[in-house]
Amino acid sequence: MIMKRAVKDKRIADNPCDGIELPRMVVKKPRWYLNMRQLLLLAESASARRNPGYGTMVLFMGTTGMRFGEVTALRVKNLDLGKGSVRVCENSVWSKSGWHLHTAKNNEDRTVVFPTSLLGDLLSKAVKSKDADALVFERPGSVNDGRHLTQADYMRPPDSKDGWFATSVEAAGLPSMTLHDLRHTAVSLAVHAKVPPKVVQAIAGHKTFSMTMDYYADLFTDDLFVYGKELDKEAEAAQAKLIAEALNNPANTVAVQNPSKTVRAEKQESAGTLEFQRFSWQSARVPPERVELSLSE
Repeated sequence: MIMKRAVKDKRIADNPCDGIELPRMVVKKPRWYLNMRQLLLLAESASARRNPGYGTMVLFMGTTGMRFGEVTALRVKNLDLGKGSVRVCENSVWSKSGWHLHTAKNNEDRTVVFPTSLLGDLLSKAVKSKDADALVFERPGSVNDGRHLTQADYMRPPDSKDGWFATSVEAAGLPSMTLHDLRHTAVSLAVHAKVPPKVVQAIAGHKTFSMTMDYYADLFTDDLFVYGKELDKEAEAAQAKLIAEALNNPANTVAVQNPSKTVRAEKQESAGTLEFQRFSWQSARVPPERVELSLSE
């Protein structure tokens, strides 16, 4: 990143880091992926806190994959309730040096979507009577005047021990987790919903899908076994189709009318590489040579 910035500022002509293969990301601590039921329980628990909007924000983060700073910097004008989409273009950051408002990650705007049936009415209530430049999720008790926003309007990260999120998690009976785990939850829900890879990348907010695959490699482990089962299904369907084609081909079928029928299948090589089944119907009581004699007659 430093070298890219140096090239952009014309401090150096070329980036010496181009083409360097980066190591795979290593997860230092376990992530928590909530299923939809757990996410709904957590949102219900958060709604019982001091600010009812906390529940809406939990659902919003758990389905869009937006970072806490991106959610708390979201303005009404960047929320499209009709299409169910969000334009992510700002990021609110609190650090030891104070509060800072930055552009979106990687300095690139992106668009994410949210489930309208789940969040449509809740978000409509959250932005009702607000200015277009006002914040969708403001700090409790703030003025939130879109034309004159200050750092007092932006929500601060909750305390990790006794803040509203930690107490909501505990009340919902869920294992200890952070707000950032809601972002992981959104990616997990998308992966298990079999959404297209580029959509998963957009939810994660990564520059490339390979970065998403590296970062969330543990989510794709179960897909290996799903892949094997899907291949079995395709193979069974293909075999059934081949047998049906052989049965419908008169050249591969010899029939002898008899009230008592048993099936004997013999393999016959076709002109190609496939093997078809030759079926002949004959009575169990009649010796094979009698059947051949009756056919010649």
